[in-house]
Amino acid sequence: MLAAAFSVPIAFNSPIYGPFFMKQGMQGFVDAFNTRAPQASGTDLSPEQQADAELARYANAALAAQTDAAFLDSAESYYALMGEGFQSGSIVGDRETNDAALAYCRALSSSGITDIPASANDLPFLSFLPYAIATAPSFLPFIPFLLSSILVLGATRPGTLAAKAPVPKFRRLIQI
Repeated sequence: MLAAAFSVPIAFNSPIYGPFFMKQGMQGFVDAFNTRAPQASGTDLSPEQQADAELARYANAALAAQTDAAFLDSAESYYALMGEGFQSGSIVGDRETNDAALAYCRALSSSGITDIPASANDLPFLSFLPYAIATAPSFLPFIPFLLSSILVLGATRPGTLAAKAPVPKFRRLIQI
């Protein structure tokens, strides 16, 4: 049963955290920036607008990247600049997700990975197993415990040989 539950990510291939979800967030930022940004030259912009324009430039570069290495380079710059905005207070929102994305980009850039897995099926086995366990419903690991408990209780019910063995009263109460 556990094996079936852990193989669900294989049958229902789903994107894992990485460029797919990062690009969605960046695209949302670029779309919002394009709708509210004034069509002025770079010298006419306020400091906040200049920071937003720089963020949009990095986001556009990441969205247009043809390789994973180019994406990671632009995304790392984007998330680092977002982090500076969180620290200065000019940007509010989910700082933890930004920090995680920045750490993700830095870790993959420094590791030299050239092909980022995009879905669960692309993960190597040792990485897939924790992913499968994490996606399994939380009650699933307790099913073997429950089944063994039911079997022990069935073996010790009245009328069976195990029920006739001398058992201390406290253990008997626990079994019942």
